[in-house]
Amino acid sequence: MSTRDAVATIKGYQYQFNQSILEILNLDSLSDTITVEGIEDIDITRNTGEVLAIQSKYYEGTNYTPSVIGKPLRLMLQYFSENKGKDVKYKLYGHYSNSSEISLPLYDNLDDFKTKFLEYTEKGDKKEEYKNLDLTDRDLLFFLEKLEIDVRAKEFSVLEKEISKKIIATFSCRQDEARDYLDKAKATISELAIRKDKKERIISKKNFIEILKRKNEKLYNIWQMEVFNNESYEKRIKKELCFSQLNLSPYERFFLIEVDKAITNVELKALLQEIATKLSSIPSPSRRTRNDYFCPYFYLYGFSKERLLELKKLLDSDNESFIDGYKYYGSSFDANFLIRKPTIDYPFKYKFCNTIDNLKQVLNSIEATREIFEFYQNDTLPVEFEHKHKKIRVQSTKSIINMI
Repeated sequence: MSTRDAVATIKGYQYQFNQSILEILNLDSLSDTITVEGIEDIDITRNTGEVLAIQSKYYEGTNYTPSVIGKPLRLMLQYFSENKGKDVKYKLYGHYSNSSEISLPLYDNLDDFKTKFLEYTEKGDKKEEYKNLDLTDRDLLFFLEKLEIDVRAKEFSVLEKEISKKIIATFSCRQDEARDYLDKAKATISELAIRKDKKERIISKKNFIEILKRKNEKLYNIWQMEVFNNESYEKRIKKELCFSQLNLSPYERFFLIEVDKAITNVELKALLQEIATKLSSIPSPSRRTRNDYFCPYFYLYGFSKERLLELKKLLDSDNESFIDGYKYYGSSFDANFLIRKPTIDYPFKYKFCNTIDNLKQVLNSIEATREIFEFYQNDTLPVEFEHKHKKIRVQSTKSIINMI
């Protein structure tokens, strides 16, 4: 696939996600749902049981011709032929380079519809889809009653502006806040799209809005990687995280990192050292009197206890001081012991939460501002936190160092 084709494909996905966002925000009932990648790209299911299956196309570099939409229409017809008794309506929604110039109607009558969209040539042989599916004219007329074709769909930026207006109206927010809502909405829809189980690709309007209302949470995901390319994505994340010692507030920062098999313990140690160097304020002989010293917390998951122990040994061999909430061998975990600040006598730069329960206890034991940065590859942790929480999807654990 050429670079131009890849960009067009990515933009097509983004357009589909944007359309999904607008459709779900426009639903009448909070219990109505959409399915991402269901019968079609977007399936709307109302609480009455009625289903609208929408095929979304964005071909800004392609002129509309009947053959361009012929195949998706034939696929819709195939589903219809196998599910005549179901209460399903169909919509083909597409934008083309000449959308504003397309003459309507697209067909004059049933015979014209057949000729333009259901008849085609394959390997030199003429095909008639309605005959292949053993459909009568009466069947086809019934299908047309259920079908809507819109080949004058909005251009990409126009659709995004419409979504922004809808977001502002829905959440009573400012224009700049609407951008954050839109980013989170795109991330949410794209996360649904990659799930294998169809049941997990369904979301109600109520749940969708609740996700967007989580102000403490911000999502960065794999589709943004594709849009910006990996290097640009990493730079964008680094700019937004802005981990600079200049004016760095003494917050309690938690790094939740999914560790893959590709990274070695030496590389993982270097990653943690980079984070600790940038996000620690440790007392020294010249800085004894301050009381706002701090260092980051780490919860590493996706790898064994043995690897965690080996990692700690490597840090210790570099004379790096750390604590993990255990006062002595055989003692129970003590959250208050872990939330201590570094001192001149104990200038530790790392605080380890060995388990998810340790993490929860520590978060609940702190009164100061807490910030959570979760770097994941597959799924985020099945835990919701009430604190500022940024979820950042990465292609590999190694790549995190480019974002710090």
